[in-house]
Amino acid sequence: MVRAVGLLAFVALSTVAYAQVSPPKGMTWKTTADEGKTEAAKRNVPILIFVGDAAGTSQQLSKNLEDASVIRLLNHFACVYLAKDYDKSKFQLSYVPWIGATPQTSHRPPVLIFGDSKGNPRAEFRVDGKPLSVSELTAHLHKVLTALAPAEGQKTKIETLEQSKFAELLKMLDDSMGILDTNLSESTLTAYKEELPWTGTIAKYAESKSSKEIKDKDAKKKASGLFGDLKKHLSALEKFKGKDPDKFKETLGKARESVKALTELAESSK
Repeated sequence: MVRAVGLLAFVALSTVAYAQVSPPKGMTWKTTADEGKTEAAKRNVPILIFVGDAAGTSQQLSKNLEDASVIRLLNHFACVYLAKDYDKSKFQLSYVPWIGATPQTSHRPPVLIFGDSKGNPRAEFRVDGKPLSVSELTAHLHKVLTALAPAEGQKTKIETLEQSKFAELLKMLDDSMGILDTNLSESTLTAYKEELPWTGTIAKYAESKSSKEIKDKDAKKKASGLFGDLKKHLSALEKFKGKDPDKFKETLGKARESVKALTELAESSK
């Protein structure tokens, strides 16, 4: 009787462990690297391989990969799930060169591995042993897409704007202005010029969302005036060519004050 109970307990624990080792929910995952390469080439998108196991860190990362904001980005990758306890033969088949350079090369799950649309692993984007948070995941996925598939990266950025609320767009706008502030010098002029159009794009989406989310007429009028000021400041910032950064820092400060006032307005309109 004791042996029977022990056997049942072992089977139950094994079943639980096996059930845990499965692809994240919310989308379809390929189960071999070759399948991922074929899809990546067909769609001209990067490859993402998630190597998991039953450990808590893998389970946390798996859960974070199920977040709606992360899935929106994953849809721009050819996604593959590999785990020794999920499908050992496919795991072994895909091991080299993705998980390790040789079958003897060790790895530490969870692992996120990336490759370009031509099926070449890109080690500079690999993440080993870290259960990235949702915000860390989205930032890293944006980074990979921008580097390996700029067109897909731009699509995801616009999708994010379309699906964000007014207050979220204002936060993105202030973050973008922070990047402008950091690069307001002649030596970092290229980075400044690359960010400024994106700042303007966020502002346009924020203005559009404000008209939908702000119901009070007086608040709408105030928001319209603040966006008018913001447009003037952004237009002035386009004239920065690397000289007289202090003058433009003052203009940028005024732009951020407009965003701060809009943020306060968004809070009071809830």
